[in-house]
Parts: sequence; C-alpha cells; structure tokens
Amino acid sequence: MSDLTAGLYAITGALPEYKLARQFFTGTAKELFANPRIAAQLRSSADRYRVNLAKRPVLAIHDRLEIASVSVSVEGEESNEALTELFMDKVYRANEQDIEIPDALLKALTYGDAYLVVWPTPGQDLDEASPVADSVDVFLHAPEGMRAVYSEESPRSIRYVVHTWRTDDDRQRVNLHYADRTERYVSVRKIEENHGEPDYRDNQFKPYTEDEAGDEQGTVANPWGQIPVFHLRTARPYGTPEHVDAYGPQNILTKLVATQLSAVDYYGWPFRYALSKSGTTGADLSDWGDDERTPPARTDNNIGQPGTLAKLHDTDAVGQLEASPASNFTEPIAQHVELMALATGTPMELSTRNQRVSGESQREGKEPLVKRAETRQASLGATLQAAYKFAMRILGFPDVVVTVNWQSAQRVDSTEGWQTIEIKQRSGVPVRQTLIEAGYAPEQVDEWEEPEPVEAEPGREFEAAEEPPSPNGDASARATA
Repeated sequence: MSDLTAGLYAITGALPEYKLARQFFTGTAKELFANPRIAAQLRSSADRYRVNLAKRPVLAIHDRLEIASVSVSVEGEESNEALTELFMDKVYRANEQDIEIPDALLKALTYGDAYLVVWPTPGQDLDEASPVADSVDVFLHAPEGMRAVYSEESPRSIRYVVHTWRTDDDRQRVNLHYADRTERYVSVRKIEENHGEPDYRDNQFKPYTEDEAGDEQGTVANPWGQIPVFHLRTARPYGTPEHVDAYGPQNILTKLVATQLSAVDYYGWPFRYALSKSGTTGADLSDWGDDERTPPARTDNNIGQPGTLAKLHDTDAVGQLEASPASNFTEPIAQHVELMALATGTPMELSTRNQRVSGESQREGKEPLVKRAETRQASLGATLQAAYKFAMRILGFPDVVVTVNWQSAQRVDSTEGWQTIEIKQRSGVPVRQTLIEAGYAPEQVDEWEEPEPVEAEPGREFEAAEEPPSPNGDASARATA
C-alpha cells in the first residue's frame, strides 16, 4: 500500500474518535436512549437542556498552560536579546502566536493531537544552494485533516505527514510531507462523484501542478532536510483527549438533566383529581354504547395536565398528589458530578464552581492536576521549541536554541498559603525557592533580585555591547538588521 493510500486511511480511521472528542467538548454529543418510546418523546427537546461539564477537564489544564516568554540564544548563552527580538518580530508577532498558540494548545488537549506547519512565506525567491527566507509562516491544523505516520523501527521518528482537504471545486487535495520534499496530489474525480464512498487508490489521484510552487510532478523540494510539520500531542505516538474519562459521566448527566427538565411540567405542579359517586356515570363517560361491543374512546377530560383538575361527573371526593421533590433528580446529578471529578482527576471546585475549599487542603487537592499540567508543559513545550527552532533555521539561524518558558501551573493566592511561605522563609528556606514554589517563574524572581544598574563611567555611555552571531555563521549582520 502506498504512503498516499495508507495515510488517507489513517486519517479516516482516526476521525470517529476526533469527532466524539469535539462533540463532548462542545456539548453536542447526543443523548443515549434505551427505550424507543422515551427517545421519541424527549429527542426533540433534550438538546435544549444541555449542561456540559465534560469540557472542564480540558479547560482546567488549558488554564495552566500559559507561556511566560520565549527566548532565543546560541549555544553557551542563557539568552540573546537581539536574536530574541528578531524571533519575536519575524516569527511570534508576525504569526500572531499570542492568539494562535492558546488555540493550538486547546486543540491538542481536546483531540489529543494538533499540528503546526512551518514554511517560508510564499512569493520569496530563495537561493537553492543556501536558502534563507526573509519571512516564515506558522500555521495550526486540527487532526481531522492531518496525520503523522511514525516509523515502526524508530517510534519517535516521523516517516511522513499526510495532509488532506476539500477544495472549492469539490476535489480532494493531498500533501505528503517528507524530510526532503513535499508531494502534492489532487483527486481525479470530484468528491460527490464517489457517492460518499472514499476511494484512496493511487489511480484516483494525480500530481497537483496548477501552480508554480512545484516541479512537473507537483513536488516541492525541501532544502532544510526536516519534515516541516510538528506534532502537538498529549501522549505518544498519538494523544488521548484530556476529557475522555468524562464521556460516561457526561452521558449520565445529560440524561438526568434532560429528563428532569422535560418532565418539569408534570412534577412542577400538584396533580388534582375528583372521584365520582358510586354507581354514577356521565353521558360522555359511559363505558359502553347502546349498540357497541367495544368501549368508546376516552376524552381528554380524564387525562391529568399540569396544574389542572381531572374532573369526573358526579364527584364524590377530591384529592391532590403532591409534586415530586426536585431532589429526586438533583441528588443523583451531584453524585455523578463527583464521579466525573474522580474519573478525570479534576477537583470538584473546578468542575462545578460551587464548592469552597481553602488553604492547604485546596492546594493538595489540586496537586494531581498541577502535575498533569506540568507534564503537558514539558511535552507541548518541546514541540513548540522544535517548531520555532525550525522557523529560525529557515530565517538563516540554524544553530540557535529556542526556550519556551511557562507560567507556573499553580500559584499561591490564599492567606493561609502565604503564611506557610513566610514560615518556610523564617525556617531558613531561601526566598527565591519559596517564591518559585508559590508559582512565580524563576526568570521573574531573578528580575526582582537583580541589583540596581551601575552608572557608566563618563565617556563610556555608548560603548558597544557584544553582538550576536549572524545567520549561517556571520552573527550580527541579520540579527541587528
């Protein structure tokens, strides 16, 4: 099987799980029914009563994935201001990473996978022997249309990445990204002509040559020798949705809430009734007609409606059935919210916002969540660093080191927490260590501890500082340009 065919089937095979992850995050997963009669009665209105808590495990981690800074340096340096500013100007700000990266992280947590594609901005005339671009694009892609295929022999190595999408003229485009090239294809027939049945055989595709980016076979050379796609994931080789363990509890909550609110008209008011005298019937309530062998159809006046009286003729007594207490529904809901919190490792107060746990107990309760967030920071941060390093390589800086610094996954924000920190400091724990434990980034603490700047000697105010290396060997020319 060719890489094209295998890659497309790999995307198709993963789609159901990605679709399910999206539905549970957005709250559009359909309610499950065991009884067809109940399904017929509730299906039309159940969607209006959705209470989606399944997304809380995703958001609880995402809230703790905040980039504090990105620094660029050369080997042996902690940071290089000129290179960092060049990166911020030509990569970070140019590609709106302050907006794009939070969305990329959210997709990675929701689906388990997301992808970044890094490539020179189209329209530049690059030297084939020593390509250096003046601008670079960084694009985010959801996993429904992209899939990394890993090596069986070396599981951490990507063999190639397949990317597919639907064109405006209803054809299927496919790009296969390799380390030395990108092969581009387009379907021979329109998608609708397949009548919903995908056909991924090689003879159903032809090289895409409708622009000048590739050669006569639609292939675009990659002079950097590295696959330009970077896989954000929550596990290896492929990620797992952060909220996957919330699917079952959310199904239960959806059913309980929808059933409660669909039935509220009937238990919100008492049901009143009246009893007929013994041996009496009304003309319209006779059990049998004069000339009929079957009982007539009952009229609506003996069917109880919310807040009404079921009136029977020749009333002998009246009564009332009290409304069902709401606790019959709310108590099971509370139990299953707690079940979701336990299943996903998300503290209850982050799932419902209705519990108030303070001090050290709250901090300890969040510890598993914080550790999971720190694991995500390490994994996703490594991928971001690799993508940004490749972007700098395209710009002509192949030997730089890019470091993504995160805000702490947990900060102390309670009086009791700061009192604990004060006790630690009095016991001899260094102030810097206690501030880092409180959730402040080491870089931020170091800035607070920096000594006051010393005034320059007269006549030396404008003495030149050491300049960074330039692209491909000659340092400062491009970094300061």
